[in-house]
Amino acid sequence: MCFLNYLLTFQTTTAAFTADKFLTDSKKQLKKSIEAIPFKLTDTCYGLGIKIETTENTMKDIYKQLKDNGINLKHCWQDVNFDGNYIIADNNLRS
Repeated sequence: MCFLNYLLTFQTTTAAFTADKFLTDSKKQLKKSIEAIPFKLTDTCYGLGIKIETTENTMKDIYKQLKDNGINLKHCWQDVNFDGNYIIADNNLRS
């Protein structure tokens, strides 16, 4: 099982906290944390995101559940080299 690092960014601070509560209430055993996000990733002043370490299939499920529950995601990013350099993973997760 291959674990990857993902970073969810949101339209608002409220959406970030709503997503965190949703993920906590979902009873999934996730390694996650609220993170301060650099402006270059959020392109807004909000600067909060959720970092998640999980498999690609689990992340696809999480992405769909958040969207289905009306939580306003800005982007989902993937750390491809485990060095903090993220790329947008939205298109990979929609399939």
